[in-house]
Amino acid sequence: MAKFPATKENNLIIRLFRKEENTLYEENSILEYPSSIPPSKLTNFKGFVFIEVDRRYTIPFDEAISKKDTVALKKAWEWPLEEFEFVYGLSKTDPHGKYTLGIVPWASMNLGASAVERFYELLGIEGDGSAERKRMMKGFRYIVQDEPSGAIGGVKFPEGMGWMWKKGLVVEIGLDSRSGGLWQLEEAVKAIQEVVKGSEHVGGVGAFVVSHFTYSCTHDNNNMAASL
Repeated sequence: MAKFPATKENNLIIRLFRKEENTLYEENSILEYPSSIPPSKLTNFKGFVFIEVDRRYTIPFDEAISKKDTVALKKAWEWPLEEFEFVYGLSKTDPHGKYTLGIVPWASMNLGASAVERFYELLGIEGDGSAERKRMMKGFRYIVQDEPSGAIGGVKFPEGMGWMWKKGLVVEIGLDSRSGGLWQLEEAVKAIQEVVKGSEHVGGVGAFVVSHFTYSCTHDNNNMAASL
């Protein structure tokens, strides 16, 4: 599970595997990414978009969402909110923060439009002095992966997707069709069709990304992690 290092140093660190003996076990700072690009291709490098790393969260009560209970919502979504603030802060304070071109945080699209709107508000995207934060916001991602069948096919999930899409944001759904089942892809496609139905002439909308599809047979949920 994603977590910040105790020091919270101003380096973006991604830890792919918990087990030290794994060949992919390593930590990387922002500078290491452009330094790994061949010099012949470095002239085309502009930067990267940070995509959320599946930080832990809890599901707030419906009443907290409907009544805009900021204290309860911040507690439930503390770590995803902290992740956004950490990366946004790096883009402004780190010597190499200029390479951070955008952020795609997690969002509670499984809880419907109201929950997504509350999370969006807590990110401080709207209002005076928030233009730069809004510019950095490129979209949201939600990983279905190991959730039960029907997780996408209800009313709330497409509703949450639609709220983001109409805001002009990218809506990314992470799937695991191999382990979770083909139903994930089928429900994702159906949900997207439902969102865009009757909106052929609506302008300023976002885009949909269906990612992962399947993990390889070497995927191990107990070993994989991402850290900041």
